Amino acid sequence: MDCRFLGFFILLRYTKFVFCQQKYFQERPQNTSVKEGERAVLRCKIANQQGRVQWVKNGFALGHDRTIPGHGNRYSMIGEVSAGEHHLQIENATSSDDGEYQCQVGPKGPSKPIRSDATLSVLIPPTSVDLLDVPRNGKVDIKENEELVITCVIRGAKPAAEVVWYKRNKKIEIGVREDETTPADQTNRFDTRSKLTIRPQADDNGAEYTCEAKHPAITLVTSKKASVQLSVLYPPGPPEIIGYTEGETIRTGQEIHLICVARGGNPLAQVIWYQNNIRVDTSYRTSGRESRNEYTFVANSTDNGAKFRCEAGNLMTPTPMKTEVAMTVFFAPDFVKITGPTEAKIGDTLALECSTGNSNPEARISWVVDGRPVKDATSRVIQSAHGGTVSRSNITALVKSNERNLTIACYAVIHELGFSQTIVDTKIVSVIHPPQKPVIYGISDSNTGIREGNLIRLSCMAVGGNPLAQIKWFQGKKEIKGEYAISGNVASSRLDLMAKREDNEKQIRCEAHHPADDGLLSESVKLKIDFPPTRVSAKVRPEKLRPDWHYLFHS
Repeated sequence: MDCRFLGFFILLRYTKFVFCQQKYFQERPQNTSVKEGERAVLRCKIANQQGRVQWVKNGFALGHDRTIPGHGNRYSMIGEVSAGEHHLQIENATSSDDGEYQCQVGPKGPSKPIRSDATLSVLIPPTSVDLLDVPRNGKVDIKENEELVITCVIRGAKPAAEVVWYKRNKKIEIGVREDETTPADQTNRFDTRSKLTIRPQADDNGAEYTCEAKHPAITLVTSKKASVQLSVLYPPGPPEIIGYTEGETIRTGQEIHLICVARGGNPLAQVIWYQNNIRVDTSYRTSGRESRNEYTFVANSTDNGAKFRCEAGNLMTPTPMKTEVAMTVFFAPDFVKITGPTEAKIGDTLALECSTGNSNPEARISWVVDGRPVKDATSRVIQSAHGGTVSRSNITALVKSNERNLTIACYAVIHELGFSQTIVDTKIVSVIHPPQKPVIYGISDSNTGIREGNLIRLSCMAVGGNPLAQIKWFQGKKEIKGEYAISGNVASSRLDLMAKREDNEKQIRCEAHHPADDGLLSESVKLKIDFPPTRVSAKVRPEKLRPDWHYLFHS
């Protein structure tokens, strides 16, 4: 075959192949989402392009000019024309750019038109995320185990935003919630409402619940969320007493620090001290998750058996929680007293009793009579209304003849407190015995009288006796007051009288009065008063005298 003919044939067939090759989309536009305000690009690349290219938006052609007029000069076609690139670029996308877009290639010769569709969605983040009915301080008070519905509203998003709930920054995977999406006031925007139902417990106090909008137009930087903090109202734990354990013994004068601690509770507990149902301290303080009240006092005998009660409560405890301790205080009696006679006669048997004041524990009583311990005492213990005991002991003591006074001592000892706490009472019993018979001095036994008008000084003395005798003067039944005096073991009384003739031959009696002598000790003297006659008269019988007669004259 002729080579020139063969070459022509090949060129012809090749030219026909090229001319008849159909155009097609080498890169079709894809459904695209873009955030509001960002740049959107819908790609369109034609292979074997034949015919003019334009974009259509929602059925309206945008024209063949690559600088697409209108739309705020935000639309244009970009790419290498020679490479068949006719990408639609939209600057600063807005919600008005939402729609169906189509890349069209018109016919040319035997090449038919082609087109490809894609959707552009402009993503609009929510305008707000709000929790309904939340106070300004962002804190909600709720009682423990009471149902609480937290409502979150995410407004104005496109597409509708999802709601993600968090508790203490941890996503809540399981929970009772209701979600609802409704059209927003703005076109093509949506509001999402989510209700989360919870029953808070005590450990939820202070927990933060967060509602966060999940949306493709939101980044970590632009995240939108709203939070509420729960103030779960719940009762405190039972109070605890620190500083004293029941059964422990303390002493009077010891300083006691009682601390009552109530942990937990919202609000924190009010802690109050009571002693025997009387409020004694309300000055509690709070720190962290506890309340405490420190009550300090110096123990005394009245605290023995006292009940110290601590009460803790808040508005969630209709009745305060309580704990109490009964205190045991060791104390000596505040007195020891011996009762019995203060005087006794020789041979008498004395009945004596020693009793103590209230003490804890019981006081042990011992007796000493005139320096000698008494072993046969009878003792008993009586429970006191104040929580302690009263000790009593009885003895008898015989009064002997050689005793003037009996010294009796009663000792009360509480061994648990040591001998330094020994209390003692001493009693002196006076042993009474009579004095000697009184003696009167001042008038001798001679018959010499006392001249009328002279001073008579009498002294009556009674030696001995216990107690000393009381000396009294009498003239007949009439008592005459003397001057009583004591010197050593002698009782005396001086009596000064003026000698009168009418007292002649009258007795002056000195009596020694003493409780040991039922009889009467006395001494008497008779007064002898010398006094002249008051007048002298003479009588003669017969009246006529005769010589040589003897006559006797009488006066």
